[in-house]
Amino acid sequence: MSDPATKSAAQLIGDLLRQITNLVAAELRLLRSELEEKLGQVAVALALLVAGLLFALTAVMVLADALVAAVVALGVSDGLAALLVGLAIALCAFVLVQRGLAKLKATSLRPERSLRSLKKAAAALEETIK
Repeated sequence: MSDPATKSAAQLIGDLLRQITNLVAAELRLLRSELEEKLGQVAVALALLVAGLLFALTAVMVLADALVAAVVALGVSDGLAALLVGLAIALCAFVLVQRGLAKLKATSLRPERSLRSLKKAAAALEETIK
């Protein structure tokens, strides 16, 4: 780059526009990279959750059957025992789902580094334009 004092206003504006374009392109690359990283984390987490849920569902079915048998052994009819156990399991499922949904917020998936970097770049750009 030559000395800014010898450049014309058009050249300086051209340089500024190129720098802004390069900055925006770099920020977009960073954003895309961070989003891809977050999506990869989500995919791995979902695969683990599905596998865990399959095992948990099998365990719940076996334990529910054992619990129904225990309630029947206490003298309750088969139908009522199954209903009571089913309602207890449904209540547990409802509570767990509600807590899970409360913890799953869009803010935890926001590309924080890119947003901070974009804010810094915007501030620097404003300072350069002044």
